[in-house]
Amino acid sequence: MAFEKDVFLLAKAQAQRLKSPPEQAPPTQPEPPQPDAPPPPATSAEPSAGKGKATLRLAGSIPPEVWNRLGTKVLPKLRQGQGLQIGFDFSVRVDADLAPNLAAELEQALADLDIERTVKIEQRQED
Repeated sequence: MAFEKDVFLLAKAQAQRLKSPPEQAPPTQPEPPQPDAPPPPATSAEPSAGKGKATLRLAGSIPPEVWNRLGTKVLPKLRQGQGLQIGFDFSVRVDADLAPNLAAELEQALADLDIERTVKIEQRQED
């Protein structure tokens, strides 16, 4: 068995669905916005007349159950452009006596990912 980048194993039925032209689905009503979710960005089906560059920025809160899908569905689309920059801001509240141990575990995880120089861990004591 070999693992190669950009090579995927699909069932025959799935491969045929992907090769066939998309079916015309009846228009659906947009989903109502979820609380605490940023409003969807305005999009236009018409390309702009100018030939300059445009910058797209995505911002908002993402629930933990969506994180992996974000990495497989959104990031590949963003890589089509140039100068992709991704940042994040995580925060969690823990008992003060557990914080040093968790910080050490996080530092190790960042080192394993080789991003310990670009990601800093801040700890604040609360009352």
